[in-house]
Amino acid sequence: MRKKVADAGLRSAGVLIAASGVAHFVVPSVFVFISRWLFPKDTKTMVQINGAAETAIGVAIVNRRTRVWGILGLLGYAAYLGDRVVRDVIRRIGVSRR
Repeated sequence: MRKKVADAGLRSAGVLIAASGVAHFVVPSVFVFISRWLFPKDTKTMVQINGAAETAIGVAIVNRRTRVWGILGLLGYAAYLGDRVVRDVIRRIGVSRR
């Protein structure tokens, strides 16, 4: 029973992540608006790359055979975006690197 619930939860999460990725292509203006401060150079291209990554990660999580790779991809993607946020905050508050 727990296994079925966990599987359903992971499938649902994968579908939501993939849908978010597809949304990057359907309504890119929303994601350009959100992403412009993280990706000030070539924001539209970065929105497309992030949309493709989220779509692939979501699809991988939905499928049991590729789920581990999808979760690893999600962890890497989250680390990448987290790094971008931290770098932007550091840039905004003017912390110098020595």
